[in-house]
Amino acid sequence: MKILFICTGNTCSSPMAEGICNSIYAEKGIIAESAGIYAQIGTSANQLAIDACKEMGIDISAHRATSLISVINNNYDFYITMTPQQKDLLIQLKLEPEKILVLGKGIDDPYGGTYDDYIRCRNNMDSALKELINQIT
Repeated sequence: MKILFICTGNTCSSPMAEGICNSIYAEKGIIAESAGIYAQIGTSANQLAIDACKEMGIDISAHRATSLISVINNNYDFYITMTPQQKDLLIQLKLEPEKILVLGKGIDDPYGGTYDDYIRCRNNMDSALKELINQIT
């Protein structure tokens, strides 16, 4: 199963979700990628996101931002957004609505926040990912 995590810039929350998902759920046959709606292509993951994942033994330091538009037609089974507003945007882009899900009840973007904000985001994401994977597998 191939899923795409989507956030705004593809430097904080969606790379964290991609890293966590690929590290924990690969044995279930899940391949995760990520992209940003307004990504600056090639930008590295935010250092606080890298550090927050590193605490879980997950290395996202090689991540480089990808634009949603450049990968939108790569035949994903699911598109997972961080917010309901991002889901609405994907629906406007004419993606199949049944393939678009919001992670949990939405994940707060830690961009510009403290390290504690990134840890909180990571922990919320980890819990929401467990529920999501159970739902889609």
